[in-house]
Parts: sequence; C-alpha cells; structure tokens
Amino acid sequence: MEVLSSNTGSVNHTLTPNEINISGEADFFRLQRGISTNFNIVDEILHRSQSVRKDKCALSSSSGDINWGQLQKYIYQYQSVLAKLDIQPGDRVAIVAFDSSEMAVVVLSLMFRGCVVVMINPMVDTAGIVMQVSASKATTIITDDEYETSAFDGEIRRISLSTVSSLYDTLDLSAVDYRFKCNTTPFTPCFGVFTSGSTGTPKLAIHYHQDILVALTRYADQVLDIRRNDVVFCASRLSFAFGLQNMFLALLNSASYIFPPREIDTHSLRSVIEKGGTSIMFAVPRVYDMVLSGANDTGQRLSTLRLCISAGEPLSESTFKTWKAAFGLDIVDSLGSTEVFSTYISNFPGSSKIGATGKLIPGFQAKLLNSEGNPCRVDEAGVLWIRGASVITHYDGKAPDPELFQDGWFCTNDVFRQDIDNNYYFVGRNNDMIKINGLWVSPLEIEQTLLSMSEIAQAAVVSLTRADGSRSIKACIVLSEGKKAPTLSEIKDYCKASLAPWKHPHFVEYAKDLPKTATGKLARHTLRREVVSNSAL
Repeated sequence: MEVLSSNTGSVNHTLTPNEINISGEADFFRLQRGISTNFNIVDEILHRSQSVRKDKCALSSSSGDINWGQLQKYIYQYQSVLAKLDIQPGDRVAIVAFDSSEMAVVVLSLMFRGCVVVMINPMVDTAGIVMQVSASKATTIITDDEYETSAFDGEIRRISLSTVSSLYDTLDLSAVDYRFKCNTTPFTPCFGVFTSGSTGTPKLAIHYHQDILVALTRYADQVLDIRRNDVVFCASRLSFAFGLQNMFLALLNSASYIFPPREIDTHSLRSVIEKGGTSIMFAVPRVYDMVLSGANDTGQRLSTLRLCISAGEPLSESTFKTWKAAFGLDIVDSLGSTEVFSTYISNFPGSSKIGATGKLIPGFQAKLLNSEGNPCRVDEAGVLWIRGASVITHYDGKAPDPELFQDGWFCTNDVFRQDIDNNYYFVGRNNDMIKINGLWVSPLEIEQTLLSMSEIAQAAVVSLTRADGSRSIKACIVLSEGKKAPTLSEIKDYCKASLAPWKHPHFVEYAKDLPKTATGKLARHTLRREVVSNSAL
C-alpha cells in the first residue's frame, strides 16, 4: 500500500490514506491528477508563477501592493522569520486580522512551512474570537496590533503582525535558504475555516493542501477561465472560505488579486473596482446591491469587468436584472460551502439562468433526498447532499455526525429542487422550512416577495407554535428609510398576488434591524429565540 507522510504537530508520521481520514474521492483525485506525494499548495503557486513578469502585481490592498518577484522572495525569506519565532511545521497558527497584502504573505509563508493556518473573522466580537481561538487548538495567534492580549488564554502565544514585520526588517537576507522545502503531502492539513454560525455555534473545517487544487481544477478551470492578465477582486475576507478560495484561484493562475477594504461601502467598492482595473469580481448579492446604489454616478466606468460571480446568499431576480441593465453583464450565481471549500454548483458565464443557483460542476456528485430519505423526482424539493474530493469527513475536534457525514457524502441541509434541465433552485434551509396545514412553506419565498415591496428594506420569516400546536408565520420587517409601514392586510394581499394562498405572514413585527452573524448573514437561530420570547399566541 502506498503511504503518505503527514505533519501532525512537529513530528512526521507515516500514515495510510485511511489513517489520515481522507475520502476515497480525495485519494482518487490525487492518483488521477498524478499529484506527487510531496506536495505543497504554496510551492505549486511558486512553480506556476516562474515565468510571470516580476514587476507584475500579485497582491494589492489599501496598505500597498506586492509584485510577483517580491512575493516569490518573501515566502522563502519569511521562513527565517518564522524560525526565529519558533513556529514549526505542523503547528496550528490562528490569524485574527483584516485582509492586507502583508497578512496574506504571512498566511502563505505559514502554509509553505507546513503549518495549519486557522482563519478567524476579525469582525467577530471578543467572546467569539476567544471561543474560536480555543476551538482552533492554536499554539500561536497572529493578530492586527489593535487586539488586546488580555482576552486570550495565557497559554496561547500572541504575536502582532508588526512584530513579524519588524523581525523581517532585521533579517540577514544573504543567509536565506531559497531551497527550503517542507515535508508536506496532498493530505497534510493546510488551513481551517469556521462555518458562518447562521444556524448555531460556528464549527471548524480543516482542509488539506490538495483541497485547494480541487477547487482550481474542478471549479475555476471548468467555469471561470481565469487568465494571467486578470485582476481579481473578492469582497469577502480570507476568514471566509469564499474569500480564501478566490485568492488561491487567482494566484494559482498567476493573476493579480485585490483584497477588500476594511470598511465596505458603495464608495470604497467603486474605488477598488475602477482604480484597480478589476476584471473578475466575486461578491455576495448585497455587495452587488451596494455598487448598484451608486450606479447613477458610476455609469459605464466599470468597463474593465468581464465576469461577476455571486455566492453566499440567494441572488434575487431583481439584482440580476438591475445589474445586467446597468453594466451589461450577467451575475453568475453559484454555491459552495465551508465543508467543501470549492464551489460545486454554478451557472456558467454566458448561460446564466435567472433564479437558478446553477448546475452541478463535473467532478462532484449530488443527490436530493425528500423527507422520507428517498431520491427526489424532477422539481420535487429535497435536502442536498454533496460528494467530492475536497469534502471534509467531520468537523475538527468532533466525531463524525452520521446525520451530516455518510460514506463521503456531506448533508448541506440546503433544500433545492432540480428541473428537467438539471438546474438547481434554492428553496431554503431544511431546519427553516415551515409546515402550514400540512403544506411546506419556504421562508425564503415569502422573504423575497416582501423585499420586492418598496416599503421594506429587510425581511425575515420565522414560524411560531400556537397554543393548540398548529404553526403560524411571523414576518420581522425593517422599513426602508422614510417609508410608512404597510398594514398586515396589505402585506397578506401583496403575497397572495404572487404566491400560493397559504404563503403569507399571519403576524408582522417591525424592527430597527435584524440580527446578523459576523459574516453578515441573517442569524435565524437568534431571531427565532427573540421572536418566541416576545410572542404569546
């Protein structure tokens, strides 16, 4: 049997694929692609970029740009810095910092060294950061200078990015070993990302070096056609799987990558896109809406854009059509998840179907199962299960949950239907679905209808249980600025005009804002708890 060397801690162990808990799909991908048993994803970036013009921009942020010649040298030079800090291959290092070119160099250097880099969203509150740092099992945390040391466990060593930079400034560059190689394999743990926490406590997904290559060959090569002269911008930070994936897809294609500004608003977005010469844009739908809010001033100045990709939330028909009318480009909707890392369902440029999340990307397997656990018929809604070479087998630190992980399959808990042309349509989250008088109702369907009312800026729908055990629907609404609240009767009539007669709110509550996770998604579990505690039916 072929054996692989995997770094666990600072000691190298020789393990079989089964012992390092990889799926059969992952090992088949390695054999199919002819990936060496000595493999490092950052080394792959360096190898692919050897012929790139050295003065060409590789990474760009508000703090400055780093060209390809600098990046190639920095990754080797920073090995000496990491050695001075006693950060060794196999160590887990948590990163709590806003995106910047300098932070990305540290992340890439750690991965090149064979460390496991756990990305933590700097926008999470202090309690959340402390929880995630603890869950990461990191021995070292690297942060922006502004983070307080007192919040973290005394056993965890905290290093600021400025300390790392200062050590680099004192480095004897003549002593740098440019032949450094770390003993990593396709299945050496490479990075960890936490789930969004929109349905509860965030969970940590650890991915291997090979998983990034899966995203490149399965998704980017078949769907995106990223070129060396492309300038790629992603509005999601590296602490999100979507942001981390897209930086790697750009670098593996020797393109240029632009990081999002710390504060994302209409002005900063337009500035990044226009001044940076962005040709490919990745963003969640609400970011496209932000850009559109300044479309009257922007006009055709976004002419460098050639490809726009959306993920993370359902893309509304209104946003798709308005963007198309303003800039002449489709927004290519898609779906990925932290547990898979790679995008696995997507529309294709030039053939986007409005309302559809897309089609299954070749190389992944999918199945829709109904409430009885049977395969769904055409247009029957069911829970999506996904299988592929980059799918994790369990959450870090937890035993595999058979309700989520089965024989290489992962249960997304997203409810979809598939039409006769194999397009997937998002219906809602499985645990968000509401049964009214024996009929299933998708909160998303009602929410999207409510959001088409000019008076409504935000809307969320939750279910309530009446005293007799029956279920009802409550809409939580944030009004558009300066608008008068519509009555419950007006809301019901508006919903009934375009939806089935039972798909409407029975109650309505107006709020100043709706609870969000640190990723900006609606925190439904928090909203449900607040609504139930405030309601008496």
